[in-house]
Amino acid sequence: MAEELKLCPFCSSPIKVSLSTGRVSCSNPSCPLYNLRIDEKLWQFRPIEDALQAKLDIAREWYKNIKRELLDDYYSREQICKIIDETLEKLNS
Repeated sequence: MAEELKLCPFCSSPIKVSLSTGRVSCSNPSCPLYNLRIDEKLWQFRPIEDALQAKLDIAREWYKNIKRELLDDYYSREQICKIIDETLEKLNS
């Protein structure tokens, strides 16, 4: 397991790994994924979550850049608006 395994997608509980099979399941007894042994690759596959995280990363980078530019007072209002529009276009794609 090279990367850290994600928390349970249903209840956000930590996971448990079966030492005999290497499969993972939720550690929360009241969760539907409790004791349901799932392959690590399938457990890690979360396309919607990954897409949202990518958009969040873009938004954070945008915010950091805009904040820096506003503090530096380097760009004009029109240039800042253009940067905002370009970023929103990336987020909507």
